[in-house]
Amino acid sequence: IITGPNPEDSGMVGLISATVVMDVPGVTAGGTFEVGFNTRDEAYDLDHDGESPTPAVTLNPGITVTGTGVFLTIAGQTLTGNFTFQKDTSIPSAPVVAVAVSDVSLELGDGSSTFVSATIERGAILITNEGVAADLTAGLTLAPELSEDFHFDGEVRVQINTTSSRVARQFTIPLTGDINLDVGAGPYLRVQAGEPGSPVEIAVFGQTLSTVFFFEQIETSAGSKLIRVGLTETSLFLGDPGDDGTEDDLGVTLGNGNGLLLITPQGVAGTFSGSAELTPALTRAIGPGLELDLSLEVNTIGVAVNETFTFISEDGTTDSAILDLVAGPYFRAQANAALTIESVTLSGNFAFESSQRVVTPGSPAVEALSIAAQGVTVSGTGLDDVDDMRGTGALLV
Repeated sequence: IITGPNPEDSGMVGLISATVVMDVPGVTAGGTFEVGFNTRDEAYDLDHDGESPTPAVTLNPGITVTGTGVFLTIAGQTLTGNFTFQKDTSIPSAPVVAVAVSDVSLELGDGSSTFVSATIERGAILITNEGVAADLTAGLTLAPELSEDFHFDGEVRVQINTTSSRVARQFTIPLTGDINLDVGAGPYLRVQAGEPGSPVEIAVFGQTLSTVFFFEQIETSAGSKLIRVGLTETSLFLGDPGDDGTEDDLGVTLGNGNGLLLITPQGVAGTFSGSAELTPALTRAIGPGLELDLSLEVNTIGVAVNETFTFISEDGTTDSAILDLVAGPYFRAQANAALTIESVTLSGNFAFESSQRVVTPGSPAVEALSIAAQGVTVSGTGLDDVDDMRGTGALLV
């Protein structure tokens, strides 16, 4: 019990610790729990054990419940981790409930074997009268018998802010340290897999995708909902992976993939670029080789688009990309391609566009397909006149 010269300096401060174990048929639970309370208006450093070498515990106004090494097993499914729940009522008209987690693992199986483990390494949730803000990072681990055909390596980050303001707050979990919640002004829901420099890898029956990907739903001031989708550092293999290593891979590889997509009630707008080629083993097997640099643009919205897409790193820094497109509607594709058959190579730049065009002056616009080619060459024929040819052309359909 704390007394002071002013009413706001007085109140009750305390910390209760207990180790709990429960074992009933079908359910096992336990862990070390601490309940802290502080009825004062200010934080209080409590010497909870009377030993000076032990650091004091800071108790913020309100009630805090912390669980360390908590476990719950029901029908063979096990949840473990460290949790902190805090209710701050220092401002009676604006109570706040905060939840922080670390090293939380959910194991799913048949009771004797674990098939999938989902782990939230760190995360925080804040609940206020204005809405909810959250930042959670999770990973996924598969049992060896499943990972032979399906493999996932990387982290998924989920951010939510249903308020219109930035939320920044620090949480403390015993034996774990501080966890920061810092999310930009909303409202939005954001899911990102991987981080710049550390993409996630997904493999299904030998087909491998590596990417940094995010999905974001935002709400404009007018109440419309928009969806942003971005991907970067994307590579994809399709085909037969053969044995260990890449020397005998038979298939197609996509690399240097980057894409931005905006989805609105009025339509979609987006870009994608990347390179593709046949694997050396496939080229040896079938003869022709193909190398391709491809870029795509689409805008069905009818107005120009200028949107910023943001990829978030683990340390909170960001990499941004801008989707900048002229008014549509149109679909465009451009390729710098080289096709090799034995010693002969056909290469060039090719462009395709489907859009509304006024073909005859004074007439309404009609759907048209434009095809253009530039710098088309043939080499390796051994014929000087052929190898020196350069082609350019255009076709409107």
